[in-house]
Amino acid sequence: MMKYVQLLLWLGLWCACAAPLAGKNLMECPFAPSDRSEAELALDKRSQERFGISPLPPKEIRKIAINAYNWKRLHPSIRSWINQNQDRYYERAKSYVLYNDAHNGIRIILYPSRFGLEIYLNRTHWFDDDAAWDYIKEPAINPATKKPWIELTRAEWKKIAASTKEKLSTDDKQFLQDVLDIVNENFHYYYGMPLVHLDQDPTVNKEELMGKFIPTKAFLFDYHVDMLDLSTCTEQQKTIYRALGHPIYSYKGLMDSEFEIYASSNCGGHGFCYFLFKSGLKVSVAYFNQASTDDMKLSMASKAGQLGSMDDMYLLMLKRMERLFLEKGCDVQASTEQSTPLAQALALIYRKTHKMVDFILNHEYCLTRTSDGKCFSNFYNKDEFTEGETRLSDMVKIPGVKTRTFIKKPHSSTKKKERRSRHKRSSR
Repeated sequence: MMKYVQLLLWLGLWCACAAPLAGKNLMECPFAPSDRSEAELALDKRSQERFGISPLPPKEIRKIAINAYNWKRLHPSIRSWINQNQDRYYERAKSYVLYNDAHNGIRIILYPSRFGLEIYLNRTHWFDDDAAWDYIKEPAINPATKKPWIELTRAEWKKIAASTKEKLSTDDKQFLQDVLDIVNENFHYYYGMPLVHLDQDPTVNKEELMGKFIPTKAFLFDYHVDMLDLSTCTEQQKTIYRALGHPIYSYKGLMDSEFEIYASSNCGGHGFCYFLFKSGLKVSVAYFNQASTDDMKLSMASKAGQLGSMDDMYLLMLKRMERLFLEKGCDVQASTEQSTPLAQALALIYRKTHKMVDFILNHEYCLTRTSDGKCFSNFYNKDEFTEGETRLSDMVKIPGVKTRTFIKKPHSSTKKKERRSRHKRSSR
């Protein structure tokens, strides 16, 4: 459990198959200033004592703010909030707070960047309408075959029957079907769902994304699954989800909006901070913290966010499959054949899933290896998807698994060059 909590702390990058939420446009919020909470005031006082800071008065902070690197590019709403709030500026450890919103969890802060001092849009609370989008759950089937990714063939069932001389009971059949449904759902979540290319979507409104968090692709395990709406699930399905993991399709209803965020960092073109799930799980989240739409890079860390956590989630699911199957009499590590038809079927499901996952995680599209053998995800080395990369299954072809043919399309800039070249040739 502790390992799972630590794992989720660093997850916070991007998402997949998504629908925009009709959330609040933070830039349309009215000026509604608030002072520091007692808890933040105490924290700031400890920081000042620790670092020996003598806080500057608001007038001196104002002189620094108007010389910030991005002052001239600020969104009009942010500039207006800052200008109206001059009497409430205050200094924190190595930073200056220019505005705290009383209702929407907004903080405007000035702190060091590689360009000097820069103004950022930070968050102090997260609410249900603060996700940039929801994931869309879709049938966990291979688009090329219209069948589940992982299933048992008729020949495999015949072999099991001949080997055990037994038939599956009604309860065993239902357990097997529930396991297959959930394993396929989790597998499809990363491998089969469409990928989002925000930078290539002309309908995206950058202003509406300002201050929104990027919903992380991840599984929930154990009692954390109970935060989700499982009203259509049987008790057995709930148990299997708790064991093997349930994909997060929406963050609605998961967050503790009372949890106050005191600090946020800027890394790789995004803001990062922690928020708290209602179940008590603390999670790292990335969000658009730019104070200007001109500075927003929608493609930043796109691959990492949608696919970067895949190896950890898949491997954790496999480990927990071993434990769940062992409770049903199936030791997936045993060298001898399983004795019951259920155990043999579960062993086959595990081997097929493990083989497919292993191939994906070791495919050149998904990783690079350094000279000392350590693996690093390719998704952290490349910011953008190539135009036409629709699903991971289009790029990573598992042997023996029929998938659609991926035709690599030239990037839009390449297309423009080709059109210019054709025009020049025709005009000669």
